Amino acid sequence: MEPISFAAPLVSLFLAVMTLLGGGFVQPDDGYITTQSVSGETVEADIILATELEVYGTDSGYVRYSAVNTTDEPIMYGYGWRLERLIDSEVVPVAYFDSVWQVVEFPDNTAFPQPSPWIMPGETLWLDFDFDFFKYKLDAGIYRIVKEFGDDIYAAEFVIVDAVDTDEAADADESADLTEITGTTESADTTEPTGADGAE
Repeated sequence: MEPISFAAPLVSLFLAVMTLLGGGFVQPDDGYITTQSVSGETVEADIILATELEVYGTDSGYVRYSAVNTTDEPIMYGYGWRLERLIDSEVVPVAYFDSVWQVVEFPDNTAFPQPSPWIMPGETLWLDFDFDFFKYKLDAGIYRIVKEFGDDIYAAEFVIVDAVDTDEAADADESADLTEITGTTESADTTEPTGADGAE
């Protein structure tokens, strides 16, 4: 009789408990469509979600990002979104995974408007968020914006570095603008209300 492994069930239980307690941990195999990755591995998709820069300093103040509809059909999206940070297994004792994503908390009682607008074919939707909007300070690390478009959930990864490294990071990343990532220059400048997670 082969030994029974309790590793996977225990990990799932741990992540579920931490989520209920406010930890908000997300497994690596979450099924998101990642169109901008720190590792450079991306997939072709109907929506291209990307940040204006791939590297920001802790003193940058805000992140500007965009979504491009590459299809011939309008795609519905919600105002909701969330930010997640990559947590190493040395910080989070989950032996089954090398790392997990942790949801960055919004202030209490934050909510989004309910109407769901559309992003038109070929349209570029520009959005942004302030660093000081969140419940806690954004430290240096790897982050990803998570947002729902249509029936799918998309993610765009980026890096925040300590302020002293901002100039060096900017020099290394000065060519990482949206036109190179998406191949489009059209834009519809739209401001999205900030608020709690709507990409579930």
